Amino acid sequence: MESWFFKKGIVFLIASTLGVGLVTPAWAAGDDKTTHEAASASINAALYITFRSNKMKKWDAALAAAALTLAIGAIKETTDDPMDIADMSANARGVGYSLIMMTVVDW
Repeated sequence: MESWFFKKGIVFLIASTLGVGLVTPAWAAGDDKTTHEAASASINAALYITFRSNKMKKWDAALAAAALTLAIGAIKETTDDPMDIADMSANARGVGYSLIMMTVVDW
C-alpha cells in the first residue's frame, strides 16, 4: 500500500513540476504568480511524500509540509527587493492546491 501511495505521489509531483514549464510564457511576461503556485505545490508535495514515506501520520505530514513550504517561501520573499506580498499569497494558494491533491491521493 505504501509503495502504491509513493508512486501516486511521484506522479503528482512530476505533474506539478511540469506545470512550472507550462506557465513560462506568463512568467516571461512578468506575471510570476502562477509560477509561485506551481513551485510551492511541487515543494509541498515533495515534502508530504517524504514525510509520509517516513511513517508520519497523514495530518502531521500535511501540517509539517505546509509549514515548511510556507517558511521557505517567506524566506525567499524577505530576501527579494522589493518584497511582494502577492507572491506569498500565490505560495499559499500553491500549498493549498497541493494539500487538497495529496489528501485526495492519500486516501
